Amino acid sequence: MDTAPDVSTPLPILLTTEDGDVRSGPTEAVLAAVLAGLGTDGNRYAVVERDADPRQNQVFVQAWRRDDGVYEVEHRDGAPERHFGAELSSPERVAELFLDWVGDGDGWAAAVDWTPLDLTSTPALEESARAEAEEFARSLIRCGFEGYWDVVRAVQEHFDPEELQLSTDQASRIVAGPWQERAQQQESWPVVTDPDRLATAFAALEARGVTARMNFACCGSCGRGEIGAEAPEGARGYVFFHRQATEGAANGGPLWLSYGHFANPGGADSTTANPGTVGPTPAEIGAEVVAELTAAGLRAEWDGSPDSAVKLTSLEWLKRLPV
Repeated sequence: MDTAPDVSTPLPILLTTEDGDVRSGPTEAVLAAVLAGLGTDGNRYAVVERDADPRQNQVFVQAWRRDDGVYEVEHRDGAPERHFGAELSSPERVAELFLDWVGDGDGWAAAVDWTPLDLTSTPALEESARAEAEEFARSLIRCGFEGYWDVVRAVQEHFDPEELQLSTDQASRIVAGPWQERAQQQESWPVVTDPDRLATAFAALEARGVTARMNFACCGSCGRGEIGAEAPEGARGYVFFHRQATEGAANGGPLWLSYGHFANPGGADSTTANPGTVGPTPAEIGAEVVAELTAAGLRAEWDGSPDSAVKLTSLEWLKRLPV
């Protein structure tokens, strides 16, 4: 590059690297350093998105650095057929191209020889394994809580590594189609969906001193064991639904919510937080949860027993992909 990179002005982008690190508003200097540092196991690629173009729209530029030092640079403008690639040898040239793309300059697209890429086929993978991985990816995408690269990593980890090891490229090719389908589907969804109403109710409960978490922990037992660590000082109780419950709702079933109280307001350690103070009963927390869910426009079923879960019925699980 002709001038030293800016070390103070944040760029209007999200920068994601292979290790899952996501940086909002990195400077030119940080972006250049990240791109120059690519090329080791676990740190081979970086993805840049404009803040105005969330990932569900599939508008981004990315780079993968091979062992020979060459960068495989790609840009995408929406659908899979609008995905192109090129090769560059200089990290400075890659950074320059990325910055021009971020600024939506006129020259970046013509600066290199872009070639259309096939991003979905996996010829080296048996069809049965491909089908299993794709269905697993769809289940995570329907739930709506995992980002694109989180789904990619989950697909890689889905198989026993002694039986099948998927590369990041293979997993990304599997995820790309279902992700784009979901992004297109949500364009026709109502402005406010049932998961949005649920988020509104949970935010209201949080403001009332009830620690509320969505898609929290793997199951009910783990959730009840871990929720105390989430509770701020003064928390009176909790409500959550775990990942298995999310999957059930995303597949058309009801959503089951777990709730409870902290014996002494304060959360995880009730023996030291406000000692001697009597907290609400589990039934009182359950009643608060049902009231907020109902106020948000959801249908909650609960028999009033502190031993029974709250059930949300008639849900249409339209959870938008995370930005």
